[in-house]
Amino acid sequence: MKNTLSESMQSIEQLIHTFYELNSGYAGQPHDWQKLRDLFIPGTTLIPHAIIRDSAPVAEVDLNAYIERVTRFFSQNDFFEKGIIHHVEVFGSIASVISTYESRHAPDEPTPFKRGMNYIHLMHDGSRWRFAGMVWMDESPENLLPEKYR
Repeated sequence: MKNTLSESMQSIEQLIHTFYELNSGYAGQPHDWQKLRDLFIPGTTLIPHAIIRDSAPVAEVDLNAYIERVTRFFSQNDFFEKGIIHHVEVFGSIASVISTYESRHAPDEPTPFKRGMNYIHLMHDGSRWRFAGMVWMDESPENLLPEKYR
């Protein structure tokens, strides 16, 4: 891999920023799903903790299923999400990121209606960083974000 560690960190930060940007917008606004697909390695699994059967998370969401689900949501809802703190660990051509997020109904809304954490795996494919897997969970009164990630 030719990137230096600081170049890798910049590339990873930009990748995560782009992901949040592509998942934000006003209701009915078109989203660039092809650009989103290009951020992921084919076959990547996305696991929202909210999908539960018999009290256990189910890992059945591929990128196309994710896009289908959020397209319905975005058609009727304003949604703006941004990363707050990213804790990045890089080892050669793989990386792990803990990214806290905040969600708002408008970009300038002072208080988020939701916060949570993404656990992200990345892989450098020889030319750039791409998502290899993602699990996320929204904050709840019983499970607050750790202080170091707020």
